Amino acid sequence: MLTDEQIDWVLQGLRAGLSRIHAANFAQVPFAEVATFIREDPDFQMKCKRAEAEFRLRCLAAVQKASQPRDVVTVTRRRATDGSTIETTKTEPVIDWKAAAWLLQNNGS
Repeated sequence: MLTDEQIDWVLQGLRAGLSRIHAANFAQVPFAEVATFIREDPDFQMKCKRAEAEFRLRCLAAVQKASQPRDVVTVTRRRATDGSTIETTKTEPVIDWKAAAWLLQNNGS
């Protein structure tokens, strides 16, 4: 049986993205004890699954944000024949296609 403090440490580790083995190490509890407690306590099992899902949700939100169009401004300067500087500003939307492709491949459909 794990103490409330050990449970909190395990769940904190899972929310941060640690594997169950590393979360057990983080809580300074042998993994076998954590694994047994997960098997024997359905409430703790659900809390672990939720903590793992919270981490994945945060990661997915970051990938979704990266896949959204954002404006990129390009400034070009050149010298005119009279010696003055001509500046041209161009704004265009850019999408991180790798993030969008990852979402397509990993959407679970």
